[in-house]
Amino acid sequence: MIENNEHESDLAIEIISQVIPKLLFPKPPPPPPPFKGTETEKNQFDDSIKIQKEKFELRVDSTEFYLYISDSLFTPNKEWIGSLTETEYNGLAKYLLSEKLKAKSLNISLIDKQLSYSVLPVNMRKEKSIKPFGYLGIASFSRIVFNKNNTQALFYYEHYYDADASSGHLIQAEKRNGVWEIIENDMIWTS
Repeated sequence: MIENNEHESDLAIEIISQVIPKLLFPKPPPPPPPFKGTETEKNQFDDSIKIQKEKFELRVDSTEFYLYISDSLFTPNKEWIGSLTETEYNGLAKYLLSEKLKAKSLNISLIDKQLSYSVLPVNMRKEKSIKPFGYLGIASFSRIVFNKNNTQALFYYEHYYDADASSGHLIQAEKRNGVWEIIENDMIWTS
C-alpha cells in the first residue's frame, strides 16, 4: 500500500477521473410495458419507442452533466465494510480496514471533466426538490488503497441522488493498458 504521499494523490485523481464515467451516467427511461394489440398498433408503438430513444440520445449528447464531489477522501465506515476479511480483493481489504488509514483532502479541480461532466465541490450544491436532467448527484470516495505495483486499487464509494436513491459500493479497479477498469462493483447498501 502506498503511504500518504504526493504520488498517492496523483493516483487517486487519476483513478477517480477514469472511473466516474463508468459509475455515473445518465440513465435511460425504463422500458415500456409489454404491448398488447394489433400488428399495426404494435408497429406504431415500436416507432414511437424508437423516436423516444432518439430524443433521449440527443438530449444526452446536448446536455452538460454535473456531479458534486466531496473534497476529501474519507475513511470508510467499518460498520458497513466490517464483514470484509483481510484477504478479500487480492489482499487489499486489509489496507482499507486499517486503523492507520486517515481522511485526506482531494483537489477536485484536478479531476478530468470527461463526458462533458462538470465536477463541483459539494459545498456549492443547492438542494432542489426537482432534479434537472443533467444532475448526476453527489459522489464521495474513501481513501484508495493500492497494491505494491499500483496496478490494482480498492476503495469505498457512495453515491447520493436523493433520499430514496443512494448507495454505497466497494470498487476494485485494475490498470489495464494504462487505463483504470472496474473489475468488481459490490453494492454494500442502498436506499
